[in-house]
Amino acid sequence: DVAFAPSMMVLFEGNSAAAGGGLFSACDEVGVCRGLMDKTLGLPSRDKAYSSILEFRDNRAVHGDRAASAANKLVVAETVQAQLVPGQDALNVTLLLLDSLDQHVDGRTDAYIIEMVVCATPAGCSSLVSLQPVLFLAYDGTQVRTLERNAVLQYCASESDSVVVKLTTATPNRIFSAVVEVKCLPCQRGQTRTRHAGAALWSCERCSSGEYVIDPNQHSCQTCPRGLACTGTDQVQPVVAGSTWVKAGAHFNLTSCPTGYAVVNADEHGFNAEEQRCEECEDGSECLAAQCTACAACQPGHYKPAQSTAACEACPVDSYRQGAG
Repeated sequence: DVAFAPSMMVLFEGNSAAAGGGLFSACDEVGVCRGLMDKTLGLPSRDKAYSSILEFRDNRAVHGDRAASAANKLVVAETVQAQLVPGQDALNVTLLLLDSLDQHVDGRTDAYIIEMVVCATPAGCSSLVSLQPVLFLAYDGTQVRTLERNAVLQYCASESDSVVVKLTTATPNRIFSAVVEVKCLPCQRGQTRTRHAGAALWSCERCSSGEYVIDPNQHSCQTCPRGLACTGTDQVQPVVAGSTWVKAGAHFNLTSCPTGYAVVNADEHGFNAEEQRCEECEDGSECLAAQCTACAACQPGHYKPAQSTAACEACPVDSYRQGAG
């Protein structure tokens, strides 16, 4: 049995490397590989004072100035947003790729790809049961990778108010994952809930500027009527000031127009929500009320020569009009 003094036995000094300035283990677990390292370096076995015979001085590396190993774990350091609107919001988490010494692994030394799958439950979560197409995200050159725009949550399951996002990467020797539970938020103003895969999945889609939606989680996007200016939400602006519009189920209905106008809400087939508008009274007709729905013919002795909001005028001297209109 050989006895060793507590002084330095092996010195690593002035080295530089991409990973592990003084010492790098391709194994992903330093403890498992320590026996192999002992034999390679000609060091005592693990039951000796291992730390007392190594010395590291002025070594430099992108990842691990003194010593480093291959990636060992993937952890979620911070979740910025764990409540997402499916189809609209992206997962925003800070991931740390660590080695067996809990040091950040720099993506510039080795290229790591993060696989993102979304499952209804944690049990058996894999690409085979993912609710959406598998996304592959690069851990590309920084110690901390923030996943944002390209990690959109596309769908949620209809029978649950949450999903599980599983993020997985691998080394030649092992596969490791991190899991984030995400709450599915209801559709927001200007969106409509859309069902997929036979109603098993749902997402939120945004209405266009020429549409409106009253209840995002109950109604679909509706085409803007001719008498409204729409921006894709339930905030609408009448084209004719003073016209009155009310919510009726999924639609806005025109109930009255200001003085000098008539309500138009039909085509040759009957009521048409998209045709609703206020139109000026035609020639020979008027509406004098504060809230108008239809125009009436001019009284006998009165006339109006053109379509406008004006009232009918009395016939000039030495003329008359016997009938209405």
